[in-house]
Amino acid sequence: MKIAAVTVTCNDDHNVNQCVSFYEQYKSALSMHIIVDNGSDRAFVGRLEQLFPTSVIIKRTENRGTTAAYNDGIRHALTSGLADSIMLISSDVKITAKDIGTLHELLFSDGRYGIVAPILLRRDSCEIELYGAGITKDLRMDKENVGEVVTASLPLSKEVAAVPGGISLAKCEYYQQVGLQDERLFMYSDEVDMGIRMARAGLKAVVTRNAVAWHQHILRKNATWRGGYTEFLMRRNRIYLAYKHFGCLRGLYVFLRQIIRAPRVGVSFYRNGASGHLAYYVLGCMCGLFRIHRMPAMILEGRT
Repeated sequence: MKIAAVTVTCNDDHNVNQCVSFYEQYKSALSMHIIVDNGSDRAFVGRLEQLFPTSVIIKRTENRGTTAAYNDGIRHALTSGLADSIMLISSDVKITAKDIGTLHELLFSDGRYGIVAPILLRRDSCEIELYGAGITKDLRMDKENVGEVVTASLPLSKEVAAVPGGISLAKCEYYQQVGLQDERLFMYSDEVDMGIRMARAGLKAVVTRNAVAWHQHILRKNATWRGGYTEFLMRRNRIYLAYKHFGCLRGLYVFLRQIIRAPRVGVSFYRNGASGHLAYYVLGCMCGLFRIHRMPAMILEGRT
């Protein structure tokens, strides 16, 4: 079992100590631990070096997206010769070394399997956040079993169209066949993009409840809602992927679906004290429609 784990950080002072405690629970399963720091200030990078003295720390000079950062870590693992598989794991995901071993065993139990993932639960609970996902016509993840409690009636494992971006284990050959993450996405919708490409490459994704992880979802101090930039990226990226994989008509379809939903979504934003997010939502739709891939300054200077 030769697993290289890749985690991305960016001035994550709010959860770095908890990230260390999570790492302590699974580090014995790894042959290599790679942290890609995505343009943090010197003080935070110094903390990383102190807290993770045996990890490989790749220091990016500026933040140009989570997908690009993950790609740096994946490339390092592929060229190291020390890994047969690569685990992508967010800094706020909790999993044990035993569960990672279960994932590795499942991954190599079938030559068709390219990537596997555990059942993902909500913070410190038995409630399911995600047990695999389908991909809808408008390029959303159709999350399965959300809100259910884990019971023996759930399938022990199942093939799915997409796995969570925050925790997955893939064979090295998966990235060699499917390719790296699309850096134009910057962040979000990478699971959908990789799922479509994986299926076209003839590989399978599998999730199992024999391995369990928790998404602790630690927000920054005083934050109650994710930044408006998330709305921009999610809306833009879905339209971009429609163009990329299915052509102009699908791109227009996804754009119209999202614009039609805008009033209802705007009401939800207002009720949650985030009315300004509607502007990000509409801007993301427009950038997607007109294939504008350059990131607006408000996104690059935001909390990504």
